Amino acid sequence: MPPDHPAEEPAHHDDLEPAAGSASGPALAVLARVAAWWLVRLAAPLGVLWVLWRVLPPTVTVPAAVALLLISAALLAPGDLRKRPVAAPGALVVAWDLVLLATVTTLWTVQAHPHGLALTAVVPVLLGLGVRLRTWSDLTAPPSHTPGARVPLRAGALALAAVLALAVLSPLYRDGPAHALECSALASAPGGGQVWDDAEVLEGAPPQDHPALGEALWRSDRQETLTGGHGDTVTMIRSSSDEEGLAVRAADDGRVLWHVDADRIASDTSRAQVRTDRVHQVGGTVVAGFHGTGETAMGEPKTRTVGYDAATGRMQWCASGLWELTADVEETERFAARRDGPYSSWSLYAATDGSEVARLPADGDTDQPDHDNLGSRAHMSGGRVTVHTVQGFTTYDLATAEPVTAAVDLTDRFDLRPVQDVTHVDDVTVAAFAESDDHDGPERGHERHGVAAYGPGGEYLWDSFGTGPLEEGEPLVGSGFGACDEPEGEPRYLGFDGHFLALDTPGNDRRVAGVRAADGTVTWLSGDQHSFADCSWEQRVIDGDLVADTGDTVGADGPVTGPLGHPDSTQDHITVLMFAGNGTATGHPPTSPVVFHALP
Repeated sequence: MPPDHPAEEPAHHDDLEPAAGSASGPALAVLARVAAWWLVRLAAPLGVLWVLWRVLPPTVTVPAAVALLLISAALLAPGDLRKRPVAAPGALVVAWDLVLLATVTTLWTVQAHPHGLALTAVVPVLLGLGVRLRTWSDLTAPPSHTPGARVPLRAGALALAAVLALAVLSPLYRDGPAHALECSALASAPGGGQVWDDAEVLEGAPPQDHPALGEALWRSDRQETLTGGHGDTVTMIRSSSDEEGLAVRAADDGRVLWHVDADRIASDTSRAQVRTDRVHQVGGTVVAGFHGTGETAMGEPKTRTVGYDAATGRMQWCASGLWELTADVEETERFAARRDGPYSSWSLYAATDGSEVARLPADGDTDQPDHDNLGSRAHMSGGRVTVHTVQGFTTYDLATAEPVTAAVDLTDRFDLRPVQDVTHVDDVTVAAFAESDDHDGPERGHERHGVAAYGPGGEYLWDSFGTGPLEEGEPLVGSGFGACDEPEGEPRYLGFDGHFLALDTPGNDRRVAGVRAADGTVTWLSGDQHSFADCSWEQRVIDGDLVADTGDTVGADGPVTGPLGHPDSTQDHITVLMFAGNGTATGHPPTSPVVFHALP
């Protein structure tokens, strides 16, 4: 007989409609967690694309971002994507989730740092833990059924592509991903932004009567300093109480092509001060030093040095640890720097990619380049760079990076007097020595100083140590380059038309002598030292004449012209000349406009 009650059919829960309010809440919570995690999945590749797009070409940034996106779409947990079977092992999904979370957190931390928001990186961390912790627990729990299919071949191929993309990126930065992300914060922006304005074009303006100044091309009323220029571009820096940065202008009309607004341009004395020895234009590359985060073991701020394409502002390379950037206004390919902090040794670098070309030990011992760094200094001019200590020097050819002149242990030869400065005159290297400590000796005035010259092969040519007066047509006696204590920068002494300048008793108001470098003969004497005894920081040789940044000019036959007057004042103020490879700027920063002139 049939049973009194019919048998119950098995329940099919998938076909049941949930009661209103009974299951909608948990379902929405699950949906919210999945959606939140997809935000993280999308933020990682998009963030990488956004950061690297400013520093790398699209052929690198786009594949890297696509690889991250595809791998994220392949390594899914149950419920991450409806109607999509899960084939990846749970442990692999968890590992990739952690990679995504670390990527987003790092991007957030680095990009927020300049605005003081680095601590808010805890937001993506808490978000990831909150929405994904239960999923990770389920994925790593012991399986209660037979595992499904293994990772498909295409997922493995995508993972391999991501590894290869990271391998491609790694050589571009010397200190890994964190360094790369910090460098991205120093990317340039097109135009002048909120700070930089296009210059006023000066049409038909007559050139000033000065051997360093040609046609006046444009004028900027902002507080700017010219730091270099080549071809069609010039590089300017700015420093005031509330704004800092650098910009590249078109050389012909002063248009702002691109700029970097940064409060971290490196300076030895203050983060609020921008100095020209931290920004150079070497050919078509602008090389700029910035403060990084943290400090070195010696308590100095860490640095980031960036190479920008002068025409476009695209970041070509970014390196850490470089200090005391040294360049020549006319050099177009290479610069020198201490390679690992303010007390390390010197190296020569290619401006286009920041690669180290050669080590530059002061004694020429390339097998042990790090043992002579204490107190060493570098001087670059005339296609050569010389690294010297108090004991001696070695001069290197910029094109080949090979040593061409070496003179070591000079203190033993010249009564223990330390080397103070060097300069290049054609193929001769001239070294100046510090004042004698023997105050009871027979030497007086200029006789207490001295210089020595060495030929292209390192052979000794002559020295000025001795006693006697300074006379035209006679060998130089005593004298030196100058007596600057480097309060704000390193003085540069340049050779010109086979000559260099020697000061009678450096530091006192006495005569300046034009000396022929080949044999040490004094060709002329002047009772007016002009600015050459006043620690002139910048000099340039134009048409064979030596021009100081005050406008004072001398040649092989003697003084040519005195200092320039202030263009907007009847007072006898000094107008500063600022030199570039393609022109000269005049002004008195930061109190007067800057006018850029073509070369004569």
